[in-house]
Amino acid sequence: VETVLRTYNTLIIACNASNQPREALLRLLAEGHQPSVTTYNALISAYGKAGQLDMALEVYGQMVRQRLACTVITYSSLISACERVGDLDSALKVYEKMQQDGCRPNTVTYNSLITACAPGGHWEKAQDLFDKMPRNRCSPDVVTYTSLINVYEKGGQWLRALAAFRRMGVQGCRPDMIVFNAVIDSLWDTGLVWAQVIARDIFLAARKDGYFAGAFSVVGEAAGESEEEGEDSASAS
Repeated sequence: VETVLRTYNTLIIACNASNQPREALLRLLAEGHQPSVTTYNALISAYGKAGQLDMALEVYGQMVRQRLACTVITYSSLISACERVGDLDSALKVYEKMQQDGCRPNTVTYNSLITACAPGGHWEKAQDLFDKMPRNRCSPDVVTYTSLINVYEKGGQWLRALAAFRRMGVQGCRPDMIVFNAVIDSLWDTGLVWAQVIARDIFLAARKDGYFAGAFSVVGEAAGESEEEGEDSASAS
């Protein structure tokens, strides 16, 4: 039986088309097998990746009705499903339910919640969620900072984006292109000379590390002009 369940769980995980997860479940039931928590988690994840939040919630409802113990994977998959369709309110409700049930969130949970804050630029909520991570013994990773900086950028909070970027480096998290673009754009769009100088410096440091190679950037153009001016000054002297 366990072998059969593992096979169907793997099949469900591999299903991303809209109706395939349900077909796999119906076949499992038709053969007289009872889905496990792992099976339901796989279904929720598959529906979430397919953008079918209603179906993911329906599967969760089946788990509750059968009095199955929902795990951190269950709730995190549900929150991820909410995030994928831009439903922050539902994501927060799942988060609250998770805590009520005594299930401790993990870093993946918070990453999805913070990411869900981005479309509306809800930086206050993202900050609040980030601040709660240590209380639940969760350590932020590259995805956490990437999501947080993206929310700050969309919310017009360039100083907070810069502070998070610097904190990220102190904690040993290596930024990626998404982070560099978000923090550089946020600083550059202020129109403040000193903020743009910082944006240029971040751009140049990133380029030395192999980022922005061959990519067009307004900041890159400004940085190029700055370097040329420096070379001209040096030649003149």
